Amino acid sequence: MDEIRVRFWGDRSSSEAEKIYRNELVRQEIKTKLIIERAPQVLVEAPMLTNKFHQLPMVKAMDEATWYLQKMDKDAGNQGDVDVDLRVVFFFCSLKAVEKRVAYRNADPNDLSDVNSVGVYCWIARQLDIPTTYTPLFVDTTDEANNEANLIKITKFLTSGEYDVAENDTLRKLAEAYLEEAKRGEATPM
Repeated sequence: MDEIRVRFWGDRSSSEAEKIYRNELVRQEIKTKLIIERAPQVLVEAPMLTNKFHQLPMVKAMDEATWYLQKMDKDAGNQGDVDVDLRVVFFFCSLKAVEKRVAYRNADPNDLSDVNSVGVYCWIARQLDIPTTYTPLFVDTTDEANNEANLIKITKFLTSGEYDVAENDTLRKLAEAYLEEAKRGEATPM
C-alpha cells in the first residue's frame, strides 16, 4: 500500500479521495499479480478499515479475479477449477500498547506513519468496521512476547487456511472490546 502511495503521490499526504483511489489501485495490482502473473499467493499489507471502501471492494476484486481465472482456464480446455482464497489477518492491540508504540514512532524521525498520536488512533478506531463479509484471523499484538506464537499461527493460516475457530471467536470479542475502548478516547482527526 505504501509503495503505491509513494509511486503516485510521493511523500506528501493524500487527500480523502486519493486514499480511496489508492485502495482501488492496490486491488488492481493484486488482480494483475493473480491473473496476469499467475502468482500462487499475493501477500499485501493494507489496512481495510471500512466495510464500504475497503472490505467489500476487496471481496469483489477477489471474486472478479476468480471469474477471470476460471474463464481463462476453461478457454484453455481445462475444468475451470480455479479459486482465489482471500485470507485476511486482523491485527489489534490494547490502547496501552498503542500509547507505547506511538511514543516509539514519534522518537523515529524517519517514521512516516499516519498514526502519530493516540488521538489519531482513536479517530481511526471510530471509523473501523470489524469485518462481517469474511472471517479474518484475529491476532492480538498487545504482548510482544507472543510475537513468535503469533507468527506461527499467521503462517499456518496463510499457508493452509487453518485456524482455531473458538480461539478466533474469543479474539474477535477482545478486538471489539479494545476498539470500543479506543472509540471512547479523545479523537484527533488526521
